[in-house]
Amino acid sequence: MLVIQNSGECWVFQVDQVLGVFRGGDDDTQNVPVTVYKASGTFTNKVMFCDQREVGLLDDELLIYTLQRRIS
Repeated sequence: MLVIQNSGECWVFQVDQVLGVFRGGDDDTQNVPVTVYKASGTFTNKVMFCDQREVGLLDDELLIYTLQRRIS
């Protein structure tokens, strides 16, 4: 399980795998490819390289907003 907290709310997700926790700043990120950016239903807003893997970074505010709308 993966637990995230935002503005005092906790969300729990079932996950298959967690690769670890990585820290990075804006200098470490890149824009997502246009094909990903224009895809409907995507929550990925940036990408970065961690341990030589390209990792998509989620737009956490959009994700939480969408979750809140769907359970209301």
